[in-house]
Amino acid sequence: MMQRSPTLLPAALTLAVTMITATTVSALPSECQECHSRSFVNANFANADKMLKEADKLFAEAIEIRELAAHMRGAHEG
Repeated sequence: MMQRSPTLLPAALTLAVTMITATTVSALPSECQECHSRSFVNANFANADKMLKEADKLFAEAIEIRELAAHMRGAHEG
C-alpha cells in the first residue's frame, strides 16, 4: 500500500472540507433561516469557518513537531 506524505494531509483535509462545504452549505443558510435569524446563521457559519481554519493550523503544527522529532531521532541514531 502506498503511504501518503504527512505534509500533504492538512492541504488535502482543507480541500476536502472546502469541497464538501461548497456543495452542501450553499443550501443550508436558507434552510437555517426558516427557524433562525439571518444574523444568527451568518455568525454561526463564520464561527464554523474560524474553527476549521484553527484546526487546520493546529494540525499543520502537529505535523511540523512530528517531523522535527523524527529528524532529531535520526540525528541521535546516526
